[in-house]
Amino acid sequence: MTTFPSEIPNKGTGTRLLTSSEVAKMVRVSAKSIYKWMDENRFPQSIKAGHMHRWRESDIEDWIAKGGSDAEAT
Repeated sequence: MTTFPSEIPNKGTGTRLLTSSEVAKMVRVSAKSIYKWMDENRFPQSIKAGHMHRWRESDIEDWIAKGGSDAEAT
């Protein structure tokens, strides 16, 4: 059985780590928009492992609950 990075819970938080594609689908924008918003501090920062970016699912859910792109990321 193959395990994908997004299926591995983030130890200590109990939340999944999502890829840019998964995050883009969740917020219904392109991955390019996500990276632009991160640069503008309008989106939760990713966790970097080498060249890979991952986001905590709970951070994205919180961001959406606070109003999405109108909310400032913490």
